[in-house]
Amino acid sequence: KMVGRSSLSESEIYDAMILINHNNQKITISKLAKSLECSTRTIYRNMNNELKKEKELLNQQLWQQKKKLNKK
Repeated sequence: KMVGRSSLSESEIYDAMILINHNNQKITISKLAKSLECSTRTIYRNMNNELKKEKELLNQQLWQQKKKLNKK
């Protein structure tokens, strides 16, 4: 019997991305895999271009927020 997840939906990945972002942490593939208890390969396999763009956008927003805080 194989160990691991049988399937992973895009909405599960998106929810994990939002959770990581709300914790003011950069979204990485390894953090997503840890959060969803699967391998990084599973994340890469199930992330479409839309999710990749959203990940970059959320990370960019987080970076800009931190940049603003450092200026104060």
